[in-house]
Amino acid sequence: MKKILILLILLLPGVMLTSQSLPEWENPRVFRINNEAAHATLMPFADKATALTFDKSNSSFYKSLNGTWRFRYLTNPSMTSDDFPADSINESRWTNIEVPGNWQLQGDFDPPVFTNIIHPFRADPPRVPQDYNPTGLYRKTFTVPDEWKGRQVFLHFAGVQSNATVYLNGKKVGYNEDGMLPAEYNITGMLRPGDNLLAVQVINWSDGSWLEDQDFWRLSGIYRDVFIFSTPSQHIRDYYVTTDLDEMYRDATFNLRVSLKNYAASAAKNLSVKMTLSDASSKPVLEKVLKAGSVGAKKETLLKVNELVRDPLKWTAETPNLYTLTMELISSSGEVLEVISSRVGFREVEIKNGQLLFNGKAIDIKGTNRHEFDPDRGRAVSRESMIRDIILMKRLNVNAVRTSHYPNDPEFYSLCDEYGLYVMDEANIESHELWAVRRYYIAEKPEWKDAWVDRGVRLVLRDRNHPSIFSWSMGNETGWGPNFDAMYKAMKALDPTRPIHYESKTPAYANVLSRYDIISTMYPTLDNIVSLMNQDPSRPVIICEYAHTMGNGLGNFKKYWDLFYKYPRLQGGFNWDWVDQGLRSDGRGDGYWNIVNYIDGANANDGLINPDRIPQPETHEFKKIMQNISVKDVDGKGRLRISNLFFFTDLKDVKMDWELIRNGYPVSSGSVEDLDVNPQDSAELSLPLTADMLGRDGEYYLNLVFRTKTDLPWAVKGFDIASEQILMKAYKPVIPEVNVKGRPLQVTEGDIVTISGKEISIKVSKATGTIISYVFRGSELVTDPLQPCFWRVPTDNDEGGGSRSFAARWRKAGLDRYSVRVKALDFKAQDNGDVIMNVSSDLVFMGERTMDFRGSYTFRTDGSIVFSMDLGLSDGFPPLARVGMQFSMPASYDHIKWYGRGPFESYQDRKESAHVGLWSGSVADQYFPYVMHQENGNKTDVRWIKITDAAATGLKITGTPLMEVNVQNYSQDALNLAKPSKKLYRGDKTYINIDLKQMGLGGDDSWSPRVHEEYQLREKSYSFGFVISPL
Repeated sequence: MKKILILLILLLPGVMLTSQSLPEWENPRVFRINNEAAHATLMPFADKATALTFDKSNSSFYKSLNGTWRFRYLTNPSMTSDDFPADSINESRWTNIEVPGNWQLQGDFDPPVFTNIIHPFRADPPRVPQDYNPTGLYRKTFTVPDEWKGRQVFLHFAGVQSNATVYLNGKKVGYNEDGMLPAEYNITGMLRPGDNLLAVQVINWSDGSWLEDQDFWRLSGIYRDVFIFSTPSQHIRDYYVTTDLDEMYRDATFNLRVSLKNYAASAAKNLSVKMTLSDASSKPVLEKVLKAGSVGAKKETLLKVNELVRDPLKWTAETPNLYTLTMELISSSGEVLEVISSRVGFREVEIKNGQLLFNGKAIDIKGTNRHEFDPDRGRAVSRESMIRDIILMKRLNVNAVRTSHYPNDPEFYSLCDEYGLYVMDEANIESHELWAVRRYYIAEKPEWKDAWVDRGVRLVLRDRNHPSIFSWSMGNETGWGPNFDAMYKAMKALDPTRPIHYESKTPAYANVLSRYDIISTMYPTLDNIVSLMNQDPSRPVIICEYAHTMGNGLGNFKKYWDLFYKYPRLQGGFNWDWVDQGLRSDGRGDGYWNIVNYIDGANANDGLINPDRIPQPETHEFKKIMQNISVKDVDGKGRLRISNLFFFTDLKDVKMDWELIRNGYPVSSGSVEDLDVNPQDSAELSLPLTADMLGRDGEYYLNLVFRTKTDLPWAVKGFDIASEQILMKAYKPVIPEVNVKGRPLQVTEGDIVTISGKEISIKVSKATGTIISYVFRGSELVTDPLQPCFWRVPTDNDEGGGSRSFAARWRKAGLDRYSVRVKALDFKAQDNGDVIMNVSSDLVFMGERTMDFRGSYTFRTDGSIVFSMDLGLSDGFPPLARVGMQFSMPASYDHIKWYGRGPFESYQDRKESAHVGLWSGSVADQYFPYVMHQENGNKTDVRWIKITDAAATGLKITGTPLMEVNVQNYSQDALNLAKPSKKLYRGDKTYINIDLKQMGLGGDDSWSPRVHEEYQLREKSYSFGFVISPL
């Protein structure tokens, strides 16, 4: 008897004997107890009609346990009373909680913690804190439908973090870790008539936490669906579909493996499974009855199908064609016992000649990394939120997503199948601190091997039927080791049809080739990417993380894609990352809280979109660079070469709208309805442009917009999928002439010098040599001095790098604060009535750094000012944030119109998507609410800008030749103070920066100063000018 007991324990999934008397949550050899074997996501239905709804809630064999549960919060698991799973306990100290959800976001419990690398507790694996390890106790009463009598009943947890010990009716059911994958229990023998009491103990940190050190919010609880479902005593427990395309990628072999389980105590005879494969119109393309014969008691048998399907419609992210598979389990008497349904996509993934091929094509991965995150619900992400993410991705020309860094909710993969996204499906393994900081290489430790393999195996078994998944990923930032080798081997055995990715190396961040099927790296330089490619010609290069989009960033993005398009084996990558992880603050500050963690200083907001899914301005650049149509000007007269960068779709369902503009105003326009360009091909066409259209002086651009001709699941008819702007005739800047010559200007000397005319009065401070007042026709137009400016409120990228960061060096140099020593100031009246003011000043910064400022102001009789400056820098300055001038106007001047790049913000290294044109808007709308307050709203290549009030009076500023402009209704000081306070005070004045240039944003990463050299302001001297004209 003793030997039998030992054998049974050894056979429990995920359990090995250990001589240590550790609790389950501190024993790496214990990670599952009494769980059912992993299988594909499925739900039994009573009939084919309901099965084809693909909605488990329509099944009479399904019952949700989501909703309100009873909850008790404890500070550590030792406080759990032995009777907490019992029927009758004192619940006076219990409260209600919603499932699915994270308890940190539903009451006054332990706060959510965000950390990137360092665990929120002392590194001592496999041990976790004893005194403070928040623990949640859950209780829920449910009944089982009477119709389920005589059937098997299973309890399913789709996700619980970080572990769960489950009790039913006072008895322990089982235990599981890896809360990103489901735990399922057969509870048939534990049920009772009437009410059943389900109790769950969830511990915040367990030994599994050492494998879950991802950069995300550490949240706990039952955060995915909980439900029970029933099956007949004979049940389709699992199935596995593969589609093998022939050498021409035309016909396919449909392979199906059905695992049929008999739960009964006696053999089941003459069972069969009728499988039907139907196309989108419900027409069967394959039908077959599989004879199971006799299935022994408590045994499982495998049924197989291998059938040819002639020229099926293929699944790709561009063409997500899906077929429907139904499997009807039929008894010996002909009764349908259950129906299982699935969607099937015909496609094939392979690596040949160093390239990843999808249906024979070496596709580009235009991807993003996505955390499961909701600003209000944390890790409990709704289906509606998933759809919103996917639709946004499709609209931004994203074709791939990496489930960083863990398996997602199963519904997400079904939606990717439906809408069309390639998926890199990642296992829930990251041990960042141990690997990178402690140099404790857990992947080399044999006591963790089984848990390692289990996480990969269950991932594959759950998700392998999804056509959208093109690659598995074994985890993130953990280093190398035999545990990964064992995991790779086990995953390949279960699914040899997909490549396996894993980027990390040992020691941390070593600049060497990654292992396994794909060459991968993180945040490489352009040269580094090419070097890695050349070291191994047998594998494709797909960058798992690049283009770090923290805050106002994504500079240099075009350079990556220029490189990817140049080298066929460079097949793209996944930017970091999709969505800012900002938790809503319930009215505190400007909306979000705890956006910087103080454990390791990381910012929680690396996304392309805000937590509430509002796209950030950088998404325009993201979309533009990854668009699937490119245009080249052939002759400068309207002949164009259109290239189709799609791999599987032509351009028949796309039209091109064109418009010729002169100085921003339309000259001619039209549409090309027939764009018959095959995938990966190009064609030339001519637009009806004439010499007369381009004959006048001025700057000409040809604007092209490519729009859908039909509605799509993710966009309505007319949605623009690509755009281009082609310069037809260059800009020639001229200084505006005097509008109406006025009477000669008069100069009145004093500490404040006044230059006055018929309608103009300008005051200059002798102490600073700056304009401090500008009155035109009785209205004050300047409320803060027109003075040099070299500082910007740092972006998140500016802050990266500690003492080496641009922001730290700017502060050390005192770029935001300087004193003025006026060396010379003179005023000279001109024969035409104008007055020229020349000023020479030393601008004194910290550390005795100085700038030699020489400004020339021509005050003209019509009230306009022609300004120019020359600037010389002493040694010791860091690259400047900007070079230009700033001033303010009364708040009533709250509207702008400009001719330059727009309509959204742009910067030197992020302006491909911002086309030159005439744009306008309110000053208030130029602000974008990045979660972390920072520089925003800049405009590049501006020819002129008007800042006006409701009566259209104000100022026009014209560049000589071009300038950058930023107009906001808050000061830089207010924006800077909003960083810690999270409250931005706006609306007191209109603040204007007129710059020669701002430094670029960078974006290769956010923790080192990596703005590319050509976008830095490192020169020792600068010259700049513009004209201010009253309106």
